[in-house]
Amino acid sequence: MTTITTVRAALRAIVTTGWTPRSLYQLGAAMGPATLYLLCTGSADNDNEPTPVRDGQGRLLASTTPRLPVARGEDRPQLRHTELTGAALLRLAVGADCGLVLEPGCSLERTVTARTVLSLQVAAGHTESLAAATGGRLAS
Repeated sequence: MTTITTVRAALRAIVTTGWTPRSLYQLGAAMGPATLYLLCTGSADNDNEPTPVRDGQGRLLASTTPRLPVARGEDRPQLRHTELTGAALLRLAVGADCGLVLEPGCSLERTVTARTVLSLQVAAGHTESLAAATGGRLAS
């Protein structure tokens, strides 16, 4: 099986080949130890925990780089990113029983259903544990 080393590369493969068992595994494996950015509300100096932003269907919004949405109205709350691993993001989505939107607003944007999040967790947990055991150095 071809190794996908980044979440963006896995998403490019999904754009090309669609959702297949192989592309699902590759995305999950890439997400495990990867740093992702969850869009949240709340200011950085706020003592409260950030609240994840959800789309109209209740899905969490996450990207591989911290990008804020272009259109920001005056009445919108302060938006920021919370950095977490892909495996932690998947655990959060499972706990909230919701799906994800990866790379929202980009050409690589993909919607991941709550059910698919469960299957991605297996590969993500595996690569997360491998990365932890090797000090974050995975062979490509």
